[in-house]
Amino acid sequence: MSELIVHPSPKIWTEIIEFGLDDVVIKVIVAESNVKDWLHLKALKNSLNSGDDIAGVVHSIGTNAQTKNEYSLGDRVAAFHPMMELHGAYAEYAVAPIHTVMKLPDAITFEEAVTIPVVTTTAALSLFCRQHSPPSWSPRADSVPLLLIIYGASSSLGTFSIKLAPTSNIHPIIAIAGGISWHLHSLLDPSSSDEIIDYCLGTEQMIKAIKVVLGSLECHHALDAISLNGTWTPISHMLAP
Repeated sequence: MSELIVHPSPKIWTEIIEFGLDDVVIKVIVAESNVKDWLHLKALKNSLNSGDDIAGVVHSIGTNAQTKNEYSLGDRVAAFHPMMELHGAYAEYAVAPIHTVMKLPDAITFEEAVTIPVVTTTAALSLFCRQHSPPSWSPRADSVPLLLIIYGASSSLGTFSIKLAPTSNIHPIIAIAGGISWHLHSLLDPSSSDEIIDYCLGTEQMIKAIKVVLGSLECHHALDAISLNGTWTPISHMLAP
């Protein structure tokens, strides 16, 4: 049955959470919201504190985590909270395993840092795990082109993918974006034949423009940062069998 619980106060007090030996408790200053925060719960018919992008200061450190001597109480950090687990970012305090926590330079604000964890992990999983591109710590040494098409390049996922790809010497990058793509120019390298293509040209003209950039080269890698309403269809036509 359905039931409505009426509480006399707009605030409900919860005790500070328990945490594991390898965890860090972070006093949340900024939490970022992502589409998956409600989409996953709707699909699973679940209710959960689903925030996973955290930025704040270290409040407590698990016993095992303390032995690493990486963090101290009060350190400014950002972290990736494990998806679909308890104690997410939408609270005064959140928990993250120490291997997903990163210390922030003074020049990076909490608002800037909180944009990094989930989207960077998503981009890295696509490029380096699903598509088996060489990882950033072991970039390609040769100069043979390794083409990458990114659809929705001006989105957060597209932008962070463009930031990661050159660290592995992945070029040329064909960045498909709309009119709001000014921030991509400083991330792309025209000397490596990186290009921006406007999807507002329409599907047919967009495909023609991609073919011009490809020339005689084959492309085996693409990332669709939108994945909505068949956006993957024209891109799949550009990939070699």
